[in-house]
Amino acid sequence: MEEHQREQTREVLADLSVAAFMNQNRCHLKRKSDPGFAYITLDDALNYNYVVHFLDSEGHKEYSTLDELLDDGWILD
Repeated sequence: MEEHQREQTREVLADLSVAAFMNQNRCHLKRKSDPGFAYITLDDALNYNYVVHFLDSEGHKEYSTLDELLDDGWILD
């Protein structure tokens, strides 16, 4: 199941599925470790800037590649 979710996340962020960004131009993500919930903006995704903004704080983390983001455990929420 987890591998399927990872591949689904890759497809959505690589192909920029508009439906995934319908909520305030954000694609919501989750992972098992803290922080557990975040989002990536449509603008960032369109520019291949993988900046994950944490929902529970003002913090964020930048990833160089989509694979880095996925390797850190982020999947679609």
